[in-house]
Amino acid sequence: MSSFDRFGAGSTPFRYPGGKASLTELLAEKIRNSDATITSYAEPYAGGAGAAIELLNSAIVDAIFLNDFDRRIYAAWWAMLNHTDLFIERIRATAVDIDTWRQHRDVVESEVGETDLFELGFSTYYLNRTNHSGVILGAGPIGGISQLGKWKIDARWYPETMAKRIKWLGQNAHRIILSNRDGLRFLREFEKEAANSCFFFIDPPYVRAGKKLYLNGMNDLKHRDLAKFLQDDNHVRNWLVTYDDCSLIRENFEASNVGSVPVKYSMRRRRTEQEICVTPY
Repeated sequence: MSSFDRFGAGSTPFRYPGGKASLTELLAEKIRNSDATITSYAEPYAGGAGAAIELLNSAIVDAIFLNDFDRRIYAAWWAMLNHTDLFIERIRATAVDIDTWRQHRDVVESEVGETDLFELGFSTYYLNRTNHSGVILGAGPIGGISQLGKWKIDARWYPETMAKRIKWLGQNAHRIILSNRDGLRFLREFEKEAANSCFFFIDPPYVRAGKKLYLNGMNDLKHRDLAKFLQDDNHVRNWLVTYDDCSLIRENFEASNVGSVPVKYSMRRRRTEQEICVTPY
């Protein structure tokens, strides 16, 4: 049985299909067994950062680095960490209905570079909690526009639970370093001395899902560049990568240790799939 509390205050406030909170035990084991003394943890493709939050909450690491290249996801984390009380007030005051959903959808689908960061962040989070499977773009609300489905738009809107988790983030904001860069750039520019004591969990956009699931997908060249960087002799030495199981990724990581891990998904129907798990040793 897991020793991590996946439903308490120190849990991710996001919903993510295929989120990696279920790998927290594995990541904690890797950190404890590392030859290096690990004090921090980084996710270059953070998304909902389920494992990161649990590792920090459980004192497995002292600090976490969360990076996401998509401005929407970055904005949601930024708003929670920097305007915690206001974010919680908005959660409690905001209606959960189709008219409000449309307003937030329009914000998220607008020119995100010109949108107020707090408003963009809140709208992104609103869609994450009210859309099918938490998918932010290209997914409709739970229950459909007509709200004739078995579950309604507020089925995953738990104001007090959400508020509790976001309050925890605000209380621990001094231990959470947030950034908005391309994932590979984040790795390349990570301070070399700090990298020696940091464990990197790298969960990039998957090959087959492409832009259907991710707000910032990657083409084959970017997948190859990431694999090449990790397998070259550089300052990022303590890492674990997860990917969908496909020939491109197996070819890219021929020089590494490739295994598999079960990951639970909640899109359309709940299921468990085997995914590739890569380590350098």
